[in-house]
Amino acid sequence: MDMKNLEILNLIAAYVDKQNLSADEKIKIESSIASDPELKMEFQIQSLTKKLVSSKIKRVKTPDAVRSKILKQSNISSKKNNESSLFSFFLHKPIYAVSYGIVLLAFFIVIFKINESKNFRFEFEGANNMFIQAGNNFNSILAGSLKPQFLSVNPDSIREFFIASGVNYPTEVQLVNGWSLVGAVVSENHGEKLAHHVYMTESDAIVYVFQVDENLLMNKKIIELPTNLIAFINDGNCFTQRDSTRTVMITKSGNNICTIVTNCDPIILSANFCTQKNPR
Repeated sequence: MDMKNLEILNLIAAYVDKQNLSADEKIKIESSIASDPELKMEFQIQSLTKKLVSSKIKRVKTPDAVRSKILKQSNISSKKNNESSLFSFFLHKPIYAVSYGIVLLAFFIVIFKINESKNFRFEFEGANNMFIQAGNNFNSILAGSLKPQFLSVNPDSIREFFIASGVNYPTEVQLVNGWSLVGAVVSENHGEKLAHHVYMTESDAIVYVFQVDENLLMNKKIIELPTNLIAFINDGNCFTQRDSTRTVMITKSGNNICTIVTNCDPIILSANFCTQKNPR
């Protein structure tokens, strides 16, 4: 890469990060993005990555009992804003961070163990397992190391991208009220191209969808899921597993088995993707 291109890429990174740039530098960046499709794509990818990474930190309301104790100890007026961040609270009150963090950790361990026990008959293991691959891909999206190959908010355009990229099965890409389609990725496993797409919710949570034709699971064995889980899904059911950081759902859309991973509200996820007889 020549020094000129490196300079503009560095300026784009600074522009996305809202660093202090001169008026001339901003004009140069905006002009370059507008006139060069490759630089425009670079800008979109960097902007998306920044948004995806920042979405991992969520602001939540401090429990009333804890908030009341803080207000009394620090003589803060109770008329101030009720919304607070656990992150800010722990930053300024480390003694509470330790004790409350231990309680939360214990709670999530218990919940996770309950889910593990409840779903004991579905075992997920091995690098070729769809459940494990989906979880790893979701973590990579949040870390910014897995970026969309194609950016679009249009379901038809994403389906066309899958076809053009060699995905040999019909794909299901739906519009969800209040969510934005972000883009798509095509991966390859044992010579087969596989489809993945991503949404962002109104609360900036990420919803990642990995869909594979059932024939690739059941007959060609390109990728794996437990056969009793596939039978459960084919019976019209929807499998869901939650832990402290994410929800994984496995369901069926058309002829495709879909593994969906998200950090959004699992109830919202179920409402949009899961029409089941007997959710697990």
